[in-house]
Amino acid sequence: MKQFDNKKRTTNRIQNRITREDVILTGGSKHDDPLQDTLDALDAYFSEFKTSTTDNHCSMELNLQESLAFLDDMVGMENVKAKLQRLGRYSLWRNKLEADGIDISIYPQPNLTFMFLGEPGTGKTTVARQMGKILHSIGLLTSDNVQEYRREDLVGQNYGSEENNTQAALESACGGVFFLDEAYQCFRQSSDKRDPGYHILETMMAHFGKPDRCIIMAGYKNEMMELFRVNPGFRSRIPDDNIIEFTGPTEQLLVDVATSAFDRMAFSMTPDASSMLHRHIHNLWINRDKDFGNARVMRLLADSVVINHANRIIMSNQTDDFTIDESDICQSLIPLPASQPRSRIGFT
Repeated sequence: MKQFDNKKRTTNRIQNRITREDVILTGGSKHDDPLQDTLDALDAYFSEFKTSTTDNHCSMELNLQESLAFLDDMVGMENVKAKLQRLGRYSLWRNKLEADGIDISIYPQPNLTFMFLGEPGTGKTTVARQMGKILHSIGLLTSDNVQEYRREDLVGQNYGSEENNTQAALESACGGVFFLDEAYQCFRQSSDKRDPGYHILETMMAHFGKPDRCIIMAGYKNEMMELFRVNPGFRSRIPDDNIIEFTGPTEQLLVDVATSAFDRMAFSMTPDASSMLHRHIHNLWINRDKDFGNARVMRLLADSVVINHANRIIMSNQTDDFTIDESDICQSLIPLPASQPRSRIGFT
């Protein structure tokens, strides 16, 4: 029946185009055969329709790629980008069908409820803050607005006010993105339903999968996966494809983050500077704990090195050749002894 309706709708649109032709309205004819007038109208209709549809599709595909371009400058984001591209292309496909006059209500509406899992500094917050732009660019949201919250923002002074606060925040974010960072903090007392965090999550769950809104919850992987045990209803409301793991970096990946930051600013390093940077990152790596900032630490390190370089050039009145030397790095950090063991976590 749906297929019949779609064909009927397309036929009606063609007929409307035909009846708009001046040759029909004026009673005149370009050809002796009236059928040829109809064929000319059909050719004109499909030529115009195909051009406008193709142009619109290409424009949206370009918007998708442009909105994801920031991931190209982030090391280790291939998995994240692939998942967002998959969602974006599905949306483009639905838009194309709709432009072709096909009823898309029979196809799944994209569910925009996400879980971002990973350690600090792996890009969760950076990507979440860009999701409004990404989803708006492909027509899944009417706004690129992103509203960011934590548990303490939603828990009120009075008991029970967290439900109203959360509801108001969700309504305010309608059309855009509601982002709850460190969402695992909302179920730190998982067995106590009197805990305000429990009611925050319950209120949020009622909005999962609703059109024209995106909900993102981010946090450590293990803690976030515990949410499924605490509240089984979450598992059935969040698609597997929307559970995106931001993988923790390797030591080499941290080196790549730092060096790519220098490359973007057109800096090179002397061999001694490069060796010192590698030694320092190695020592940071073997002494890291679960709160280590990963890529964030590397970006701050690179910024500090560049500032030291600029000061050296100005103070010495040298011509800048955009080469980082050992002193630029040495002033930014004090390398840990290479033999220092990895710090213990907890009591000794």
